[in-house]
Amino acid sequence: AGEIADSFERLDQEAWQRLVPRLTVARAGHAPVVEITTDDPDRLVTLELATEAGEIRRVTVQPGTGHVVASRRQDGRTLTRCRVALPEDLPAGRWEIGDRDEPARLLVSPGRCHLPEALRNGGRRFGITTHLYALRQRERDSGIGDFGTLAQFVDACRALGADVVGLNPFHALFLSDPGRASPYYPSDRRFLDLRYLSSVLDQQYLPADGRAAGRFIDYPAVVAAKLASAEQAFAALEDRSDLDAFTAAASPALLAFAQFQALEERFGTSDWTSWPDWARQPDTVGQEVDPERVRFHAFVQWQLDQELALAAGRAEGMAVGLYRDLAVGAAPSGAEFWSQQWRFAQNVAVGSPPDPFSESGQIWGVPPLDPQVLIREGMAAWRNLLRANMRHAGALRIDHAMTLQRLFWVPAGASALEGAYVRNPVDAMFAELAISSHENGCMVVAEDLGTVPEGFGERLAEADILSTKVMWFERDGERFRPPQEWPERAAACISTHDLATLAGFWQGDDIQLRAKVQGAEPEESAMAERAREKEGLAAVIGIDPGDEAALAPSAHAMLARTPCSLVLAQAEDLVGEVEQLNLPGTDLERPNWRRRLDVPVEDLAEHPLARRVVAAMKAERP
Repeated sequence: AGEIADSFERLDQEAWQRLVPRLTVARAGHAPVVEITTDDPDRLVTLELATEAGEIRRVTVQPGTGHVVASRRQDGRTLTRCRVALPEDLPAGRWEIGDRDEPARLLVSPGRCHLPEALRNGGRRFGITTHLYALRQRERDSGIGDFGTLAQFVDACRALGADVVGLNPFHALFLSDPGRASPYYPSDRRFLDLRYLSSVLDQQYLPADGRAAGRFIDYPAVVAAKLASAEQAFAALEDRSDLDAFTAAASPALLAFAQFQALEERFGTSDWTSWPDWARQPDTVGQEVDPERVRFHAFVQWQLDQELALAAGRAEGMAVGLYRDLAVGAAPSGAEFWSQQWRFAQNVAVGSPPDPFSESGQIWGVPPLDPQVLIREGMAAWRNLLRANMRHAGALRIDHAMTLQRLFWVPAGASALEGAYVRNPVDAMFAELAISSHENGCMVVAEDLGTVPEGFGERLAEADILSTKVMWFERDGERFRPPQEWPERAAACISTHDLATLAGFWQGDDIQLRAKVQGAEPEESAMAERAREKEGLAAVIGIDPGDEAALAPSAHAMLARTPCSLVLAQAEDLVGEVEQLNLPGTDLERPNWRRRLDVPVEDLAEHPLARRVVAAMKAERP
């Protein structure tokens, strides 16, 4: 309690010592309102405002003409805090306000995020989603779906008439432990993963046919093959001017990430707390790490960026194009945390409180960004994440979008029952998201499933951020909502990677799977509940519960009848896959994140079920 009181006092004292707060949020089209702390409210104050491009404006205000927020005695003076409107509107963007000490920041939000013309005024489109690694090629398969496969998947989506190509996070994972396969527990969310490389591959490095045709990905073999082929391509690169230009244009974060990759290889682990003292932070690494190996890892990022750009180029003409995914956090034993430790809260992890999905709550093992550091740095860490993940994309999914307002923190060693919500600077989070969205021409979809704060959905809609609506969850009690009751500003889907596929749900495969993992027989109550759910869904979809042949087309047609801006069909459901990609709450109990689609990507657009599903959607959403 004493430490808490001391912290509040320190933060309060610091605020009273500043002319203006560290961070202010305003909205374009309205005069920005700034709080000014002064010992003479009648004295004129001139503020110097500068844009990122170097434009400077000077505005003069008299604090005493504004609204007095508070006053206090400090250091023998009476300080007054006044809320004052600046005399002119400012265009949307990031501004710096000169101060006696550190500069303050002003974020002027456009208010709404970018929204493609095709989705305005009631426009509706459909898309196809997949986890890229799960796709296979019939011919030049490398044992995993990569950026070469992505280009072919985009072609298949175009052939089916889709305007959106939805994808899993491409975040960099772990070289020293390729078996850590979850795209939602990465090493660094700002960079791309080696295993998606395709253009540098030489035939001799491709996995053997039997391995490529396997049902599950052999990650160690894939990573070894990709690494070897990338090394060969790097050694053969004679003109490095383009690589050097890419590295020079990238942020200093690229150098730190490449250093981490080289150190992880050297020490055989990403657990940097076990590394020598000189290697535990970027500032002390210096020349202790091989500069040529660091350059190699920058080369890998350069190659990946070019390949992703080429795949995105195949989506030209689509209303949206690539729809990327930003995970809620990164592993504490990864490059993102190591390279910017001051930006993260220490000895806590993000999770969720108990809910119907998880009675004991969840701990996801990723540290949260420190809200005070976000404020002090003008949202720099959040901005960097958005820029990296909006690159080559027409849409970005924000995983666990409640991070915009708050996160559930769990202290190290505690259970989720002992966690607490910690607020993020919500106005600034939304403002930076809107600014970045327009800068990158990238719309935003919020994954807002779970425990959602009151009013959060309305705020998403006001910002033109699409909510996520999953058919399994759209119900009032036991009643499934008919399509006319779904909202407009939403991305509608039948399922997600964490839930049963459509066929799997209908067959009760998820119930069987969970019982198998727990070493038990499926509970009769669960099977009875599923039978009732199927009857309720069948009534809304408009089929007989036993008519599985009509299930996928009719279910997707029902989604297409909703007013939702986007309807997303999973590739698994287009080809009748039963098994889901991931079973939450499990790790090694089953092969999560490893299952591959049986149907090659070249055959997707001609698959009979896919054609029937898409035809049914187009009939409702021409």
